Amino acid sequence: MGRRNRLRTKVFVAHAVQWATLNAVLIVIWAFTGAGFPWFLFPLVGWGIFVAIHAVKAFVPPGRHHSFVVSAVYHGSVNLFLIMTWAITGAGFPWFVFPLAASIAIVVSRAVGLVLDHDGDEHAGDDHDDDQPRDHDRRRDRADLRAYRRKVQHDLGRELKRNIERNIERNIERGLDRGRTLLSVDKVASDVQAERPDLHLHAAPDGTITVLFSDIEGFTALNERLGDRRAYELLRHHQSVVRQQVAAQGGFEVKSNGDGFMVAFPSARRALLCAIGIQRAFAHDNQSSEEPIRVRIGLHTGEAIREADDFFGRTVIMAARVTAQADGGEILVSSLVRELTASSGDFEFEDGRDVELKGLSGLHRVYPVTWTDAPARTR
Repeated sequence: MGRRNRLRTKVFVAHAVQWATLNAVLIVIWAFTGAGFPWFLFPLVGWGIFVAIHAVKAFVPPGRHHSFVVSAVYHGSVNLFLIMTWAITGAGFPWFVFPLAASIAIVVSRAVGLVLDHDGDEHAGDDHDDDQPRDHDRRRDRADLRAYRRKVQHDLGRELKRNIERNIERNIERGLDRGRTLLSVDKVASDVQAERPDLHLHAAPDGTITVLFSDIEGFTALNERLGDRRAYELLRHHQSVVRQQVAAQGGFEVKSNGDGFMVAFPSARRALLCAIGIQRAFAHDNQSSEEPIRVRIGLHTGEAIREADDFFGRTVIMAARVTAQADGGEILVSSLVRELTASSGDFEFEDGRDVELKGLSGLHRVYPVTWTDAPARTR
């Protein structure tokens, strides 16, 4: 064993002893403090990555394979740490696949280069007694092999990058509508839950309030396509139309954020008239507009006075989730809103459909409202 290898072995042993001792202390502390969230795994695995690299440097013989083994151990350990972090923190969206794919590409490209170098050496060592032209040819062949190896590595990395970017763009496009909802309707609902405004002045005599949520379908994509200035103009127009209809039906604007609105009405009938008025106003404007605005609206009714906690905890969320199920140009209402308004004969409802609403157990029936026929009576 050479002097350098002995030094590497000593360094590895020193790191290994420190790693084992300190992590044993951390595990004991974790156990005596209630054995809750396994936080000790992070220093255990994180420091263990560097100990493993020192082990490879100390015990893998030097040569053409040494740097490849070090790279493979490093990338494998780091990605193991990332996967462990993902699993411990809730195992949600598998974000770890992106660095994992990049690491696999790097290790594979180095393995390909190693194989090509090995083939080049075999060809170069066939005959040491060849004449000068043969030596020149071998050197040129080795240079060609090295150039080919670099080209393979470059092409492999570029193709992997292209595939990753393409997959990310596809996932973003698929989740664009849902992601935008989280920034508008869900953001408004979250703010209202936190602020808990006093709505008793806007409740019906029996203490109930009908909640209306609305937003613009595909507003994020619209904003990216038109630019901030033009999108802001459309947003201002949208807000003006919504507020005109809310005022016409005696509603109260509880909260707005961007293209998202939450409005309270003492009457389910008035809330539904407002929703229909909004859709008809935009349908009229869209006939002459280069950029049509398609609004999604959802309604639900709840008890706001005697059951305030349930109102802010369930009714508001229910109305927001019903809105998220609607398409652009559609009004969706809960079964309760339909029961409260159907007997008047002023509104027409399409067949209901059962849907799952995020955060609410079981299936819930929602009903689309027909709003394109003759205007509803406003007696």
